[in-house]
Amino acid sequence: MKEFIVREPVSLLATDVSGDIVNFTRVLQYLEMGEREALEDLRINLGNPYSDGVLVPHVHVELGYYCPLFVGQWVEIRTVCQRIGHSSLTWRHEIFREEECCVSGFTTSVWLERQGGKPTRVPAAWRQYLGCRSNGRA
Repeated sequence: MKEFIVREPVSLLATDVSGDIVNFTRVLQYLEMGEREALEDLRINLGNPYSDGVLVPHVHVELGYYCPLFVGQWVEIRTVCQRIGHSSLTWRHEIFREEECCVSGFTTSVWLERQGGKPTRVPAAWRQYLGCRSNGRA
């Protein structure tokens, strides 16, 4: 399985009202950074998400928080394709501070036809490139 890695400093804008600890919603943005890295690596046109006539919304997010992240630290976001179904793709994410895993979880997206919003098959090129487990179901 191909792993995509992004390193990012924790900024003051990422914190909760205390100004010290990363707000839990910022973690979702970190996960999107990992997915964006994968899409860029696949040469998916991020500036025009409708170019293939599909929508790819997130439909499920599951996260575990194990230790806080603080301003001034660097995080490493590790993203791997966990599973490809007929019309869905599940990413496994881990966020590390040095060698300690602080957050881990999964996001699932579903391919939908732009016209009508019906599920459609994940492109074969994605399946081949990402090299993750496939079960043929959504």
